[in-house]
Amino acid sequence: MATHESHLALILYAGAVIAMGCILIVATLIAPDPDYSNRLPASPYAINHVQ
Repeated sequence: MATHESHLALILYAGAVIAMGCILIVATLIAPDPDYSNRLPASPYAINHVQ
């Protein structure tokens, strides 16, 4: 049977995992949308073929 200390550690660990998940979700939602207008072409050879 689990002792009180291991039970408390499991609760704290689960709380930390849930908190990190919430922080990641919030950070993803408030992050600005990427601006692809000033992006270089994916292939280095595509630069030579731009009209």
